Amino acid sequence: MNKDYSELFKILNEFFDKIYVVTLKRSQDRQEYFKKILTGLEYEIHWGFDGTQTTLEELVDKGLYNSHLAKHLKILYKTPVKDVVLNSVACTISHTNLYKKILDESYHRVLILEDDIMLEKQISPTSLIGGLNELPENWDLLYLGYLDNNSSKPLSVKIKQKLLHPLLLKLGFIRYDPEITKRRYPRDYSENLDLSGYHMGTHAYGITSSGALKLLRYQTPVSREIDVAITDLCLYGFLDAYSLKNRLFSQNRKELASTIETGEFKPHPI
Repeated sequence: MNKDYSELFKILNEFFDKIYVVTLKRSQDRQEYFKKILTGLEYEIHWGFDGTQTTLEELVDKGLYNSHLAKHLKILYKTPVKDVVLNSVACTISHTNLYKKILDESYHRVLILEDDIMLEKQISPTSLIGGLNELPENWDLLYLGYLDNNSSKPLSVKIKQKLLHPLLLKLGFIRYDPEITKRRYPRDYSENLDLSGYHMGTHAYGITSSGALKLLRYQTPVSREIDVAITDLCLYGFLDAYSLKNRLFSQNRKELASTIETGEFKPHPI
């Protein structure tokens, strides 16, 4: 028997001005899936941008994707120099189109969910209400779900951050700024919230109009994957972002595979 999430959904319905679930028109199986688990949540479907209907070249020609900047940023961050995967660009456009809608409709607080989400079993209404109430007035983004990358700081990083990086910064090696290293990992903020680290995943997050504007400016045209763009702004302190210590949502990878790499529904390793 499924757990009753009605109390949690009531909290979300009351806190956010609008709730969207991002999905593709062709993803009918996913629509049937999230309609069952989100019963009681007052959401609207936001139709995503389908990467199977276009090419990177077409997106460049339309001014929606900047291939040159995308490759330059990969050089800057010392990652393999190649274009962003087409379906990642399409996913990002889906989110930036939603940011435009948020600003056009003058919404202040919006919850964005993707169609592969599932609810955590251990979350309590008390911790959710606590986290929402502990947000500062000027928050930009709140992770209600995120992946586990950089979830805790290893001892080696703590030593580097305290001893090595300040020395390297003093010698002129700007990339070793201890403040940037510190932001890579979650930092305690309040009883139910952390200051966000360098997290992956955009399957469940709240955003304000100020956060939507910052991300829209950074991603017009698209040059980064949507979750990477968010973490870029978090890492350099341009986005006032928080995360629930007790996640409300995760991704259902046992039943729903990622469509980013291939655009197809294939088994995804857990």
